[in-house]
Amino acid sequence: MKIRQNGKLVPGAATNLIMLVLIILLALVPATNSNFMIFLFTRTFFYSLMAFGLTYILGWGGLSLMAVAFMYGIGCYSLAILQVKVGFTYWAAFGLSLLIILAISMIYTLTLLHAKGTTFMVITLIAAQSVNMIGKQWVSLTGGTNGINGLKLGTFFGIPLTGRIAKYYFFMAFAVGFYIFFKRLSYSPLALCLRGCRDEEKKVGSMGINKLSIRYVSIVIALFVSGIAGLLSVSYYTHVSADMISMSTAIMVLFMTLLGGSGKIEGALLGAVLYILIEDMLSTWTDRYKMFIGILFIIIVLFMPNGIFGLKFGKREKKASA
Repeated sequence: MKIRQNGKLVPGAATNLIMLVLIILLALVPATNSNFMIFLFTRTFFYSLMAFGLTYILGWGGLSLMAVAFMYGIGCYSLAILQVKVGFTYWAAFGLSLLIILAISMIYTLTLLHAKGTTFMVITLIAAQSVNMIGKQWVSLTGGTNGINGLKLGTFFGIPLTGRIAKYYFFMAFAVGFYIFFKRLSYSPLALCLRGCRDEEKKVGSMGINKLSIRYVSIVIALFVSGIAGLLSVSYYTHVSADMISMSTAIMVLFMTLLGGSGKIEGALLGAVLYILIEDMLSTWTDRYKMFIGILFIIIVLFMPNGIFGLKFGKREKKASA
């Protein structure tokens, strides 16, 4: 992340500086030796993966991909079923789950290629809720409301993943790695074409660019990363139940995305961190904390549609890039 070039601030320097400070602070959380703080911020890592995918597809493609929660649930259940019920080792189940997530992402995306606007959002919301319903009703496979318990983690380069600090840095590596991936992706020709399909669909088509292929690949990437978030989630909690995955999960990730700023990949990680802090703070004050989160959601949509990064730095960076 460049801050200065030839002695001058580069465009986006403030954003890069904020992200650098945020990552350093997250890396220092285990130094507090607080089990609660480690638990709190570990959650931000797998939620941020879903937020990365949604931020990319919403900010660059203008698509409200609520199905990130759908693939999150597929990831949770696939790893738990393969490891606990089938009997695979942790890493064997992890690898096979990646293939399952990729296959389902590629197949499911075919149903979204021609959907637009409200229709697109409704279809993906239904998918998010379907995992919850299947999880509750297919008791023989998913355990119903009791879920699947007893997931046993393996080792990572000889380090057991059973310790809270080892898990923390293991998940943080995924979050930072995918932040870098999506940051690079946002400047790629794929992202440029995706934005062109959003703003000037007819012109992009007249240039010979296959709009459906651009959209297909972009959605598959976002869904696949959301599935990985599910693998990390069930690895952390060592169990999965239907209550963990529902339409509210998709709305929560959308809130994270809008809070940080849907036009910037950095907003996904910042939004995840802030959401977890806001939820914890409000839940200590009142049992009706979800109502206040909903009110805050409305305020952000009305008065901060571009999120924190858009409000603070959007105009300055736009002039610099111009």
